[in-house]
Amino acid sequence: MYDVRGIQEYIFRTNRLRQVIGASHLVENFFQKGISAIAKDVWPNEPHRYVTDWSCPREEQRPKLRIEACSNIDMEVLYIGGGNARILFRNKKAGIDHGLDISVLFNREFSRWVLTQTYSLRLAIARVDTDLERYSDDHDRLMQEMQVAKANMPSSEPFTGFPIVAREDSSGKALSNEYDYTTRQFVSQETASKLRALDRAQKEMPAEGKHLDDLVTLKGEDSWLAIVHIDGNSVGRRITDIMSKNQGFSYSETVQVMRSVSYSISQGFETTYNTMREALDTIKADPDEQLIRDIILAGDDITFVCNANIAIPLVKFFLEEVSQKYMYTGDDEVEDPLYAFSACAGIAFANSHFPFYDAYQIAEACCSNAKKVAKTEENQINYIDASGVGHKLIGSWIDFQFCDHINITQLEKYREKQYILTDGTDLLKRPYWVPPGKADSQEAGIACLSDRSIERLLQKIRELSVKGGAMTCGDRNQIDIAEQDDLCAEDQAEDQLEKRAEAAIVPRRWCKKAREAYTRGRPAMLAFITEARSRHKDFPINRENAYTGHVANYYDAVELVDHFQDILL
Repeated sequence: MYDVRGIQEYIFRTNRLRQVIGASHLVENFFQKGISAIAKDVWPNEPHRYVTDWSCPREEQRPKLRIEACSNIDMEVLYIGGGNARILFRNKKAGIDHGLDISVLFNREFSRWVLTQTYSLRLAIARVDTDLERYSDDHDRLMQEMQVAKANMPSSEPFTGFPIVAREDSSGKALSNEYDYTTRQFVSQETASKLRALDRAQKEMPAEGKHLDDLVTLKGEDSWLAIVHIDGNSVGRRITDIMSKNQGFSYSETVQVMRSVSYSISQGFETTYNTMREALDTIKADPDEQLIRDIILAGDDITFVCNANIAIPLVKFFLEEVSQKYMYTGDDEVEDPLYAFSACAGIAFANSHFPFYDAYQIAEACCSNAKKVAKTEENQINYIDASGVGHKLIGSWIDFQFCDHINITQLEKYREKQYILTDGTDLLKRPYWVPPGKADSQEAGIACLSDRSIERLLQKIRELSVKGGAMTCGDRNQIDIAEQDDLCAEDQAEDQLEKRAEAAIVPRRWCKKAREAYTRGRPAMLAFITEARSRHKDFPINRENAYTGHVANYYDAVELVDHFQDILL
C-alpha cells in the first residue's frame, strides 16, 4: 500500500497561480503516472511482466486478478483510490543483476521517482505477505502496517542549503540553480518541479505574472476568492458494508468489486465537477473569462478555487448533482439510496493575497464542521428500504467562513469568541443542508430541516438584494457609484439611490448596518430594525424574524450578500 504525505501543503505553499497549478498537475493521477513509469524502468521491453491498467468501468467486463492465473506476471495494480494505491507483487528476486525482492526494488525506484519529480513530497509504504485466501484479512493487516509506517516517518525535508543561503520569497525554500524565465528569477528545486509539470501539461498556461488575482471580479476593488473543499460522506463505511456482503467471494472476485467501487467513486465525483464546469461555461458572458480552477480531483476529495461571487451556487449545484450518482453495489445493481453519494463542503472566502494554505485549512475546517452537524441524530435523514428496514442517511451540508485574519485556522475557538455574544446569542446559523438533486423516498422525514436548507439562505439573500426580479450587474454598479458619493451628503445620496432603485433593491449600506447591529446585541438590532423599516417599508428583517430563540436568522445572509451572484446553472 502506498500513500503520499503532505499533498495539500505542497500545493498551497505559495499564492502564485502558476506554481499552484503546476503542483496540482504533478499530483493529478500521481500514482498512475508514477507506477507506470517505474514499471517500465524495472521491466524494460517486458510489458508482459506487469499490469498497471486496473480501472474497469461497470459497463465493461471486469477483469479478474491476472497475476494469480499467469506465472509470467510479477506485478499487478489492484486499484488506486482514496488517496492511495495497492499493488500485488510476486514474492521473488528481481534477477541476478539486482539480488533484491521485486517489491523492494520497485519501492526504492518509486521513492526516488517521487523525490526527483516533486522534491519534497513523502511516500509512505506498508507491506504484508499474502496467500490470496482472504482479502479482508490482508486489508486489515495492511492498514495496521500503514499506521505504523506513518507514525515512524521522518519529518525532515531533503537538503535545502547551507546555513547562509538565498531563499525564495514565495515558499521560503533555498534557491537552486533552476531559473524561471517567466519571472526572471532563480527558484527552489520544489518550485522548478512544479513549473516543469506545468510546462508539460499545459503549454498555453497563464502568461507571465498571473496570480490568483485572475479569478477575482475587479482587481483592487473586489479581490475576493473562494477556496472550496468537498469531501464525500461515509465512503469508508459504505465500502465496508459492500465488502461484508461479499464475504463468500474469492480473492480475485473481491478485488474486482473493489476496483469497481474505486472507479465509481472517482468517476462520480470527477464527472460531477466536469458537469459543473460545463454548466458554468454555458452562462459566461466572456468565453475566455477565468472563474474557476481545479486544484485537487482525487476520488471523493475535491478542491477548487473560484470567483467568490459564484461559490455558493457552484457548490450547491455540485452537491445536488453528486447526490444523483451511486456507489457500485453489485452486478444487478439498482439506484439504491443507501449507496447514493452525499458530501459536505467548506468554503473559505479570502482576499486573493491571503495565505493560500491557511485559506485551504479554513475551508477544510468548515467542511469538517459541516460533517459534524450532518452526522447528528436530528439531522440524519430517515429512509425505509424495500424490505421495510429503516436506515439513517447522512445528507449534504455547506459551511463557509470569511477570512479576516490568520487565527481563523482554529475555527471552532474563533467562532466561539467572535460570533457568540455575551447574552448567549449565536450569530451563525450555518452550516446549511443541501437537499438531494431529485425527489425520492429520502425526502420522508426531512421537513424539519427546511429552515436550515441552502434554499432558505438564498431566499434571505434575495430578499436583501432583490425584490420582484433578478438583479443585474448594472443595478449593482449603480449602487456602488451612489455609495461613493461624498459622505457628508450621505442622506441625499441615499434618497437619490432609492428613487432609482425604488421597490427593487435594498441599499447595500443597510445590509452592512444590519451586520454591525447584530454584532452589538439584540437591543441594538431591534433599534436598527425600527430605523430601517421607517426608511424602507419592505425591509425584510423585522422583530419577528430577526431571531429564532438565541440564533440570529439573517446574519449569514447579510454577510454573504456582497459576495453572491444569483446564477442559474
